[in-house]
Amino acid sequence: FGFLAGVGSTLAEPALSALGDTVEALTKGKFKKMSLIGAVALGVGLGITMGLCKIRYHLNLFWLLLTCYSFAFALTVVSDEAMTCVAWDSAGVTTGPVTVPIVLALGGAVARSNHVAEGFGILSCASVGPIVCVLLAAKLRGPTTGATPAAAASNT
Repeated sequence: FGFLAGVGSTLAEPALSALGDTVEALTKGKFKKMSLIGAVALGVGLGITMGLCKIRYHLNLFWLLLTCYSFAFALTVVSDEAMTCVAWDSAGVTTGPVTVPIVLALGGAVARSNHVAEGFGILSCASVGPIVCVLLAAKLRGPTTGATPAAAASNT
């Protein structure tokens, strides 16, 4: 359920559509808007699932995030600058007006049902998911060069 809630709430985020338009212009159509939206939604869904596993199985949030962000940094090193900027900015979708209430309510409900004191950590896990998924999608798609982040900003 957490995965579907994450994907659904992400698809409903209004800012993600604008980011998708910018990315498509930035890459001159090589990275489509729907590819970005799909990668971000998948990342949020997987991140929320990871956060729910953290609560259910009493995983240590520090080690979970250290591992995930280390992977994100490693992908950043081997990715082109434009897609790196897009990927790290895409994590901001998890702070949108649709996603936050759903994630926080879900965390509280899962914490209560598992008899733990708090449900914190889901949002932080949901934030790293889009970074990793967008960087992986860009790597699988191949080179997306053709514009710099500054050029994309002037297009919006």
